[in-house]
Amino acid sequence: MSTLLITIFFWFGLVQAQEPVTAELRLPVKEGSYVHVLQKIQPKMSEVVIHKCPKCKFEEKYRSIYTDKIQRLVPVRLDEDSWVLRIFFYLDIYTLDVTISNGYMDIWVLEDRGIEYVSYDSPYSVEEFLTATEEEQDQIYPPDMKILFLHGGAMSLPLQFDNQFFSLCSPKDSLREKSIAELKAYYNLMKSEAMFTEWGDALYALGWKYYQEELFFEADYYFEKHQDRIGSTSPRCRAIVDTHLSLRKREWGTYQKGVQSAYSYGGSDLQTLGALAYLSHETGYPSRKKLAQTLRAMTAEPNHLLLAAELFQMSGYYRESLELLSDLYDRGVFLDEPEKDTRVALRYGDALYVDDRMDEAKKVWRSVPQELSMMRHILAILNEEVNVHAKWPHTIPFLYRVANNLASEEEARAEAMYLIAQIHTMLSAPTYAMKAWKKFILEFEQARLSDAGSNLWALYYLEVIDLQEKEDWGGIIELHEEIWFDDMLDYALDPQVFQHVIDAYMNFGFEEEAIFLTRKLRPQQQPFFTEEEEAKSFITTAKLYKQTRNGRREGLATLALISTDNLSAKTKNEIEILRAELLIDDERYEDAEKILRKVKASRQFRTQARYLLGVVFSQQEKCDQFVREVTPAILSQPEIDAVFSIAHMYGFAHCAAENSKVTDATAYLDYAKIQKGVTPEEEARMNYLMSKYDGRNFEILPGSEEEEFLWNKLLREKKDNDDFTTEYEKWKSQSK
Repeated sequence: MSTLLITIFFWFGLVQAQEPVTAELRLPVKEGSYVHVLQKIQPKMSEVVIHKCPKCKFEEKYRSIYTDKIQRLVPVRLDEDSWVLRIFFYLDIYTLDVTISNGYMDIWVLEDRGIEYVSYDSPYSVEEFLTATEEEQDQIYPPDMKILFLHGGAMSLPLQFDNQFFSLCSPKDSLREKSIAELKAYYNLMKSEAMFTEWGDALYALGWKYYQEELFFEADYYFEKHQDRIGSTSPRCRAIVDTHLSLRKREWGTYQKGVQSAYSYGGSDLQTLGALAYLSHETGYPSRKKLAQTLRAMTAEPNHLLLAAELFQMSGYYRESLELLSDLYDRGVFLDEPEKDTRVALRYGDALYVDDRMDEAKKVWRSVPQELSMMRHILAILNEEVNVHAKWPHTIPFLYRVANNLASEEEARAEAMYLIAQIHTMLSAPTYAMKAWKKFILEFEQARLSDAGSNLWALYYLEVIDLQEKEDWGGIIELHEEIWFDDMLDYALDPQVFQHVIDAYMNFGFEEEAIFLTRKLRPQQQPFFTEEEEAKSFITTAKLYKQTRNGRREGLATLALISTDNLSAKTKNEIEILRAELLIDDERYEDAEKILRKVKASRQFRTQARYLLGVVFSQQEKCDQFVREVTPAILSQPEIDAVFSIAHMYGFAHCAAENSKVTDATAYLDYAKIQKGVTPEEEARMNYLMSKYDGRNFEILPGSEEEEFLWNKLLREKKDNDDFTTEYEKWKSQSK
């Protein structure tokens, strides 16, 4: 008996230890208010919903409350009469009990180490999704097939969102039943009387009324004005308005913040996940797979399940979507909504096909629009074909007929073009494949969400590399002119290949086009460059400017952009040599001379510096300095090839002749004559000058007088004059 009494006494003591004697908090509420405690879903947080308490002012008074067990209390107004109190504990062993009596709400904190939380069969919380960034996008896994249908974000018949998960709050009862005309009159009256609260309420009511009429442009106008005149609208309702506005504007950063605010002001987990699904569907974050898993575990509502299935497929998890789609399709839950019913059939057929249940997939595909169904059946035939090179090309004419038929369904046309591009790629016909990918990207909006851009870039890149190795510069130009368009920059994974394209234009003498390409492509190339490579790119651009008419100053400005702090001595000297050349072209000879005398100290660039000093002196007719700096021996040095110009040789020959070095003068001109690219006119000029310097005669080919070069005329006159002088001297000697 004594043992029993001791046990009972110990049990009462334990109960008293676990059950508090007094409430942890006592808060005043309105008579008639009632509460309920939400089921606990986070270890250290409980939520209490308070109804019919319009005059409660929790937000102002109780944010700083804390006790030994309660870390903080976050009140959130749901609407005019309702609140949510989010109570955060120090430990995860606490739970709540709440009672209301005599105008007070008592909050009891109980200890329970055996609490079972609501399981979503998922490790992901709403808070995790709310703070997601672009870095958390899923890796998309395309179906394992030879030929694919459009997948990922580019899938056909995607869900069209209208923000069905966050419904707009209704305006006040006194305004809800008014017509638009009555609301406008009320709005103008309140505005004229400076009744700011009523003014704001009228703006919200007008926006809400237009929204119900699906006049979204007008609704947005009044909602945006309402942001400056809030009225009595609750923070939660304002946050929901923000999500509606940003959703239609596709301002995803603002939309995400609006969803965060709506959740913090009392939005349910399911509403919030549905709203975040818009963001994930359009941008890829939060993770589509994780959102789909969480939606699947939380609800059996058909719209949410269809959304979860679509998110699974967009991430490449077709088999995970099968169970959801099978149930929706078999029950026919969307028979009264044809668009959704078609989407279910298409998604279900695709999932069956990826799961190798081809016969079942083909039966389900019959439920989708005829031409789209035809594209799916053609895809199945292509994937089943073994002798692809013999059979696949026969489908291309029919597919082109569908793709080019503007009367066909848009989704079927896009799928047809996608199939054509894949077939050409698989059959190793790169030119046809690139044209098909380009057509697909330019004509179909969903192409930007597909792999078309990366496929086109890969083919373009490989073709340019192949042509560059063959030194087929004309082929590169032809390829670039036919295939390239500016949006391809978005897909350029190795933009340094553009240098081969620029080189091709340079080698054909299209300097203006090369400069235009350089300006356009450099911003894309720069992130991939080291400092040395970036400097080389600027040097190439400056050289292009040098080759154009009046491009010397642009070239100098380009070189001025180069930071030389971490460059090698070789690159620095290369920059200075080019700078000196541009200064010479700009007739700033003294500046060029200063640079060249410094570079002359470099063993590697000494010969080029001496050559260019010769150019400086010959252009200024400082012939004494020229002959001390340069001799014809310099022409045998391969280093001068980078700076050599036929035009320089006229000045060299002139200075040599002025110093009675006739042999040197003719040596310069003889060297110039054998250079590649010498024009007949230049050759005629050299012949005339050599004849002038050493008296030699050159045979002049007969031609029409109109086409004859000036130099040939001068040479002919000189020859006639020399012949006359010879005859005169001969006659004179015979007359003696």
